[in-house]
Amino acid sequence: QIIKYQNFVSLLNPFYLSQSGITLSYLDVGISCYFFSAPVSYYMINTLNCSSTRYSAYTTLLTLPWSFKFIFGMISDATPIYGYRRKSWLIIGWGIYILLSLRLYFIYTPHLNDIIISTFLMTCSYLLVNVCCDTLVVERAKLEAQ
Repeated sequence: QIIKYQNFVSLLNPFYLSQSGITLSYLDVGISCYFFSAPVSYYMINTLNCSSTRYSAYTTLLTLPWSFKFIFGMISDATPIYGYRRKSWLIIGWGIYILLSLRLYFIYTPHLNDIIISTFLMTCSYLLVNVCCDTLVVERAKLEAQ
């Protein structure tokens, strides 16, 4: 019975090693959300001489995926990969984000359209991760009520 209690406590404590993926994903989503947009905006306006209409399109495409957050939840719930509903989608989301970041990094001078499309897809990928983390937290919160 002590082992059951220790496993239960380890599921609810965000600082345990087994739960660190959730904590780190939330931290990374916050960093991706807020620290990524300022340098990209600066680069678009000052280096690429982005027009106001293009910048408006960029900000719209940056916030548009948040309107479809429930779709990412339905995708992760309905299509488990290798028997996992959340972990595999977490890996896919962060993998897409990292690949797109590296793509932008290795392009010497990215074109404005490259930046806009890549940041849109990057936003979609970390929203997928955010939805999976939200679901994992809700699953653990249900355990706490018992």
